[in-house]
Amino acid sequence: MFAGLNRASGYADAGSDRSEINHGGDAHESQGAQRRKCLNLGFALKMRSAPKAITAGADSPEKQSSSKDHSADLLTVGRVSAQTAAMADRGGMDAGIAAPVRDPQIRRALIAYLKEKEPDAVIFEELPLLRGAGRADVVSVNGSLDGFEIKSERDSLARLVTQTRNYGSAFEYTTVVVAPKHLKSVRAKIPRGWGIMTAESNAGRVSIVPKRPAWRNHDIDRQALIRLMWRRECVWALRNHGVKAGRNALVIDLWAKLMKLPTKTICREVRNALKARRGSESAGQRKPCGDLLPS
Repeated sequence: MFAGLNRASGYADAGSDRSEINHGGDAHESQGAQRRKCLNLGFALKMRSAPKAITAGADSPEKQSSSKDHSADLLTVGRVSAQTAAMADRGGMDAGIAAPVRDPQIRRALIAYLKEKEPDAVIFEELPLLRGAGRADVVSVNGSLDGFEIKSERDSLARLVTQTRNYGSAFEYTTVVVAPKHLKSVRAKIPRGWGIMTAESNAGRVSIVPKRPAWRNHDIDRQALIRLMWRRECVWALRNHGVKAGRNALVIDLWAKLMKLPTKTICREVRNALKARRGSESAGQRKPCGDLLPS
């Protein structure tokens, strides 16, 4: 016994890192013991914050129920995460919700589609119709005069019936380009001769998908067609057919003379006039027939 005390005293006198034993019986922890205690405390806190495993027969029914609820929550979170990832793969946006396809996106995709289909075509945007009473979203001019009305996801179809009359008065072919959500409603509102395309989004990219071809319009309003031309274009069209037309003539007189020409001839002259502009002037830059008369 005394030998043991002597050995302990010897360790203390030598300044050893081991435990010191003093005469009062108090034990001071060594650095190694303190580290072990800190590690044990950290492990205990970690186990306390982690979900408890369900052990058969080890917990009370209340604890088992709580653990089951926690497991169900984890499964729900897992399902939501999987759904979010799947929607992201399909082009979804934040929080797994796909952004609506808007007019500028459809417009860009449509113009790219038309240029790829007919590289020589001249494209207009927001071309005024019926002396400014309406506008055509996109117009393609080449071998025919084609109008395109755009209906994005956020657009209303309330004015579509009026727009069908405006387009039908001036274009040889008319097509409506819609977000898929409008497809069924649009079919019921537009004339049978109108074409249909959908603007479909995939991974953030909008594609134009033809659904129904347009038929040639045989009920064009020649007056509406003529008024797509500016004054100087009316003069050139008349002179091309041997009709005298002065540069300073009233535009209303020029229109009256053009009305005497066959519809096919008027269509050809309008196409030539618009192609000569090369699509460089739109409604936002200049009004058609800057000398239009009030109604």
